Amino acid sequence: MGQTLFAAVAYLIFGMQSDIHSDENNILVYVSVFLSMSAIGASYILKPKLLETALTKSSLDEKLKAYTTACLVTWALLEGANMANVVIFIVTANKIPLVFFLAILLVYIPTRPDLRKISADLKLNRDEEKELGVS
Repeated sequence: MGQTLFAAVAYLIFGMQSDIHSDENNILVYVSVFLSMSAIGASYILKPKLLETALTKSSLDEKLKAYTTACLVTWALLEGANMANVVIFIVTANKIPLVFFLAILLVYIPTRPDLRKISADLKLNRDEEKELGVS
């Protein structure tokens, strides 16, 4: 929510200005594209690897801590790229970083934690599902 608010305020303040682009700012747009694609790719690669460590844990509490860590690392990567996109938009007045901002927001949607998804990702048995509260 915070990054969306930041982007909205930045757009209201800086998006209404004239679209003057200098050649020196174009490199920042490429940086925005690279950061966005790297963050999305890294999030899809890192989360499964971090979840593998969660599967090796013996107790439900340890599994949930490892799952939380995997989610936080993924979200931090995506949020960092999104904040960079907004800052690059402010600096360059180019709206392309906002397109990548929206793309990363769309990546966030399926990462929302849900008890059934957590249970499936951690491959919990019935006893652990009951303890977690999955019906």
